Amino acid sequence: MNTKNRKRLFTAVLVMMLAVSLVAVGCSNSGGTKEPAKKKIVLAGSTWESAKVNAEIMAFIITNGYGYETEIVSASSMIELVEHGKGGIDIRAENWTKSYGDEYYEPVKNGSILEVNEILKENAQGLYIPRYMIEGDAARGIAAATPGLQKLTDLPKYWEVLKDPEDPKKGRIYGAPNDWSTNAILVPMLKNLKVDQAFNLFMPGSGTALDAAIAGAYEKGQPIVAYYWEPTWLLGMYDMVKLEMPAFDQAKWDAKSYDCDFPADKVTITVHKDLPPAAPDIVDMLKKYTMTSSEMNSVLAYMQKNNAEPKATAIKYLQDNADTWSKWISKEAADKVAVALK
Repeated sequence: MNTKNRKRLFTAVLVMMLAVSLVAVGCSNSGGTKEPAKKKIVLAGSTWESAKVNAEIMAFIITNGYGYETEIVSASSMIELVEHGKGGIDIRAENWTKSYGDEYYEPVKNGSILEVNEILKENAQGLYIPRYMIEGDAARGIAAATPGLQKLTDLPKYWEVLKDPEDPKKGRIYGAPNDWSTNAILVPMLKNLKVDQAFNLFMPGSGTALDAAIAGAYEKGQPIVAYYWEPTWLLGMYDMVKLEMPAFDQAKWDAKSYDCDFPADKVTITVHKDLPPAAPDIVDMLKKYTMTSSEMNSVLAYMQKNNAEPKATAIKYLQDNADTWSKWISKEAADKVAVALK
């Protein structure tokens, strides 16, 4: 190669290098900067089904709608809350605040955990009966056995319909499982509302036994009155009515007379304090995230009937409720989630 050609080649290479350099500089200075990698978002799966499903719904939207990597971890509430306060867990889908003490309220007070929304409003617990006891069920050939039964204090009028098979001189109320602290509330509640004079409180050996008693009676169209709570699959699957009680009175609760309704729990969605600056779009979504107790009853009923895992249940919810969740997020994110669901 002669000298003239070498100069031309050198000049061409130099021009190309300069062009590449200018493009790189232009990108770094013109808003074309490569975006930093998004943080991995860790969600608490907790140990109960509604929290597991809500965490899966959130994770699916966060991953597919916004492009963040997600991980769901499950542990006891105490362990989760400690990790949440330290930042090891970014999001906790359900905090049943009346069940917690300083392990929840201290990090909320010092600002390491932020309450961003409430969820599962209108959650309840109390004594339930099948609706067919009041209204009958013509399709099943069931006559109304207790047509006037609306209030807990009306129960003594119908004790014979609900006879205790082990003590036929009284009716039977199915209480909470025998190792639950709930029975320490039910016993004085029934006494002070003068229901215990006509009824025995039967405490099943487990939650499974309580479920079996209610489901068995319902499937057979038999009368039953039992303690239960929501959201749960059982109240999503069966048409049960909560007996009315005197309105919740904190003074009666403090005095431990309990002759009033159970208080509704405040259930919060929380994030660690470092999440808003790192993922403001996700926190904004969580502020709009809604799931009522009655909606979760239906979700858990689907899960039970189909023996579905929490993730499959979450996907089913998202497939069936686009009109709801699309309002929580941007159109761009909603379109991406819709594609991922196909």
